[in-house]
Amino acid sequence: MPNSGLLVLLGAAVGVDAAALFQFMISQPIVAGWLTGMVVGEPGVGLGVGLLLQGVWSRSLPMGGVSPPAAGPAAVVGAALAGTSAGPVFSMGALAVPGAIPLVISLGAALGVAVLGRTLTRLIHRRRSALIRRVEVAAHEGKATTVALLNWSGAWPTAVLGAFLVVVGLAAGAAVQGMVSGTPALDGRWVAYPVLGAGLGQSLSLIRRGRVWWVWTGGCLVLLVWGWV
Repeated sequence: MPNSGLLVLLGAAVGVDAAALFQFMISQPIVAGWLTGMVVGEPGVGLGVGLLLQGVWSRSLPMGGVSPPAAGPAAVVGAALAGTSAGPVFSMGALAVPGAIPLVISLGAALGVAVLGRTLTRLIHRRRSALIRRVEVAAHEGKATTVALLNWSGAWPTAVLGAFLVVVGLAAGAAVQGMVSGTPALDGRWVAYPVLGAGLGQSLSLIRRGRVWWVWTGGCLVLLVWGWV
């Protein structure tokens, strides 16, 4: 895998960005996928896979103490596998996707990484009670620097987790890709558009009032037409 070191660092960055630090939103799949595409030399593919995964997890938000899927590292894995897969690339307007089989493997690896990341994130959260007590004591004593350092120390396990998920996901996905190498190149858009439609449905389900859904529907239709022209 080319630039594997950069991909691991990107996994750590998007892992910690989700909720532990900064929250620059680079952990959102569409951004993480595009950045990964830039790293592997296929920004269009990275953006395409990121868009698909963004729709899949449009309802998953790190709010209220919830442990959402590890969408950032998952997008890195999916976009990297799709961007480095052998075979033709199919245009979706400004976006692109690989063949159907590589795309299914990439999305499957991403989903597996996301579920594994959620499970491991819960374990990390359960072990933070001692750290929280130390922060409370330092805050009560007015030690602002100590509080800041403790907050930083609480973020590094999440960064390590993000990097670990990328390594595991890329290794597993590459192994599966090797098993199916030589299969016929099928048009990946037949996989991408149903996933995009499912993601659009997820997004529409979040809209309670107003006519915003017309914007989503119109945008999706434009993308569909543009992709086939």
